[in-house]
Amino acid sequence: MSDDEVGGEGQAYGVPQSLKRLRCCMRCYLIKTEEQFRNEGCENCPTMRQFGDINGWTTTNFEGFVAIMRPGESWVSRWNKKARVSPGVYSIKVYGEMSQDVMDELQGDAGYDGE
Repeated sequence: MSDDEVGGEGQAYGVPQSLKRLRCCMRCYLIKTEEQFRNEGCENCPTMRQFGDINGWTTTNFEGFVAIMRPGESWVSRWNKKARVSPGVYSIKVYGEMSQDVMDELQGDAGYDGE
């Protein structure tokens, strides 16, 4: 991993490697490429990877984005309610809903806030 992919505290950034085939996690709004989600999952939602098919919990239908590199220190992250996420690129607005199978599984997840 190169220095530009690692945060100041040794944390990996969830930055898209390309502008093609972008997807957004419907739970935390992290934006990465389809390949990155398949290979790495979501840094903020590790339980999502258990669902296998990324189409159930990511979408290509999102609007706007903001780069958050220091979530706890940035007013932008606090304004967008992203103060406790991993550094990365996040969508401003996401359209669509998670598949019913994923929603049913998440109901028992204490970290799921229903968004």
